[in-house]
Amino acid sequence: MTPSGSVASFDETMMGSALALASKIVGTTSPNPWVGAILVDSDGEAFEGATEPPPGRHAEIVALDALKQAGKSSEGATLYVTLEPCSHYGRTPPCVNSIIDAGIKRVVIAMQDPDPKVNGSGIKALEDANIDVEVGTLTAEVQELLMPYIKHRVLGMPWVTLKLAVSVDGRIAASDGSSKWITGEVARKDVHLMRSRSDVIIVGAGTVRSDDPQLTVRLGTRVSAPLETQEESEMSETPETPEIGYAGYTKGTTNTGDTRGGRFPSGSDYEVVGLHSDDHPEKSESDDRKIHQPLRIVLGRIPQGARVLPAREYDGDITDLLKGLAEEGYMSVLVEGGSAVAHEFHNAGMIDRYILYMAPVLFGGDDARPMFSGPGVQSMHELWRGQFVEITPMGDDIKVSIEPKERTWWH
Repeated sequence: MTPSGSVASFDETMMGSALALASKIVGTTSPNPWVGAILVDSDGEAFEGATEPPPGRHAEIVALDALKQAGKSSEGATLYVTLEPCSHYGRTPPCVNSIIDAGIKRVVIAMQDPDPKVNGSGIKALEDANIDVEVGTLTAEVQELLMPYIKHRVLGMPWVTLKLAVSVDGRIAASDGSSKWITGEVARKDVHLMRSRSDVIIVGAGTVRSDDPQLTVRLGTRVSAPLETQEESEMSETPETPEIGYAGYTKGTTNTGDTRGGRFPSGSDYEVVGLHSDDHPEKSESDDRKIHQPLRIVLGRIPQGARVLPAREYDGDITDLLKGLAEEGYMSVLVEGGSAVAHEFHNAGMIDRYILYMAPVLFGGDDARPMFSGPGVQSMHELWRGQFVEITPMGDDIKVSIEPKERTWWH
């Protein structure tokens, strides 16, 4: 059934609110999708829900529980949710069962879930229970937000973003390797926001040796991501936070592909330094005081005492690395350089989005380090051509986002 104009307008407003809820939790829910939900009861009162970090509740259940806690009835309510409700048992029971049992009369869904375990079965279960289901409200906006999840479920690979801070003449460091700082504070804080929305950060050993970065999220606010926690009181609002301390970590070296650090390809040479597990930590009363950090991976050997620790070391094929991360449930990877690593990922065709923080500075010569280190195309017809998807002022700098012109793996 196609809703009338006034109903369609209200549907878009409610779905927009659900989308806003989902956008706030990006990076906190892997391997589950980040979903927002709004439940409107028969009196017109709205209740919010967003997916909790595993093994927590899905968005629909959070909204239902909020309604129940308010002492309201869900009979005849309308549910707005950004992704098709699940219909299978995982860490939690199927959401469609709770929706049906609650007596909800109408469910508005932004997009069908591409996960083969769902893929329309949730919609069918709701329709079989005589619930009015509408699919397609703000679909494009929700798809854009869920692209890492979609790629993970469709291709079995994580979404990869390459981030570089560059001068106007396309250089990322001086000839001596120094790069602090090309961009200003506004751009650097935006990088921390991007890290907070990523599952994994990858950097080359050369960058670790030259810059000794921490690669942590330092926003001064509560941020949740898959692994490595620390108390919020240790965080600073500025990128110049002192070194962070960690506790309870183990260190081990192996080349068998069998470690607590995750499933890497057999025969790969890597070292795991840090606390890793197949599942997220159990939720506790102290979770609201914790900042969760993305997993950090260094391509090559990590110098002793480097501030990036705890981290994983990896020496092998990057395609195998990404496949292994996807198998562990990691959906979004942020590559932070340097130029050799950027070239390796670009040349392998593994980058889904290029983000350049461009500063109005010039190195003024060819001895400064370029964005990519390695052989490029030999003629103009071989040029890689993309499209600008965002150009945003960042203080004195600009943020330029570029993607391939087509995503052949998704319509």
